[in-house]
Amino acid sequence: MSSSKIIRTKVAQVGYDYLSHTIPGTIQLEEYDLGGNGIAYLDNIPGSAVTPVVNYRTDEDVDIETCTDAGGGYNVGYTTAGEWLEYSVNVSKTAKYNLMLRVACNGDARTVSMTMYDKAFASSIAIPNTAGWQTWQTVTIKDLQMTAGEHVLRLTIGTTDYINLNYMSFEEIIVAVPPVITLTSPLNQATFAKDKTVVMSATASDPDGNIIGVSFYEGTNLLTTVNTAPFTYNWSGRSPGTYSISAEAFDTDGLSTKTSSVTITIQNVVTGMEDNIETTELKVFPNPTQNLIQWSKPENWVLMNAQGQELNSGNGIETDLQTYPSGLYFLKIGSKIVKVRKE
Repeated sequence: MSSSKIIRTKVAQVGYDYLSHTIPGTIQLEEYDLGGNGIAYLDNIPGSAVTPVVNYRTDEDVDIETCTDAGGGYNVGYTTAGEWLEYSVNVSKTAKYNLMLRVACNGDARTVSMTMYDKAFASSIAIPNTAGWQTWQTVTIKDLQMTAGEHVLRLTIGTTDYINLNYMSFEEIIVAVPPVITLTSPLNQATFAKDKTVVMSATASDPDGNIIGVSFYEGTNLLTTVNTAPFTYNWSGRSPGTYSISAEAFDTDGLSTKTSSVTITIQNVVTGMEDNIETTELKVFPNPTQNLIQWSKPENWVLMNAQGQELNSGNGIETDLQTYPSGLYFLKIGSKIVKVRKE
């Protein structure tokens, strides 16, 4: 009669249940990789120190016991210095994560460390004395940078024996993005007559939330806040002068973005009938004119139509009206306004 032999072979290391754990998510620490002692984990003592042995991964040397933490299940226990467990993980996104490690320990000076990408990932994590092997606490390690893709995460026990391990959870740190806003009206350097309404308009959007309001400002003075689109405000009743206009968007994350300021000018209403319009103090010639008009000394000048809207500007002693139709115009030379007629 021939005798039979049982040949045991070790499999290459793979994730528990032949799957990688997904990050962000929770990894039950008894679900370490397949592959055996010295390959997927290191346990210094063969067999299990748990009595009675639980009916879970009984062909492995890792000491697994029934867990009384919320949710039940199993935990890894009887861990000794230098032992380690590896977990195949799939990080879904390159980002920063918070790690929550669920532990129990009846003693002091315990630590664990983690490596990933074959280098330190979280070193010498202090494990608190919870005063009981089934008295569980969560240890949080913040701002761990992780790279998207398949990796192997190793958890190693520090220099002092015995820590009970239930699970670890990874939570992505969501970085809120501020809103985007554009001031579409008024345009920079625009000029308005005193009796005209200045229409302020802005477009606003938020990449990761919603816009809850857009505020319009003159300098540092809040003019109004508009809570729904279209974000528009009609501003009137201003005195002549120069004003700085801006807008600011607010989102549901509590963030805000403010536009750069634009400068506008409000001018007195010019009708051609006011007594204070200068017609003789400056030497302006010829007036009326067919094309070119000149004045007696170099100055900054602004050419406006009969409604006070700016048509052209510059510095010097002349301007050409050739491209404009016949009619009444106003020429601001320095601080003086002169009525001009083109024939």
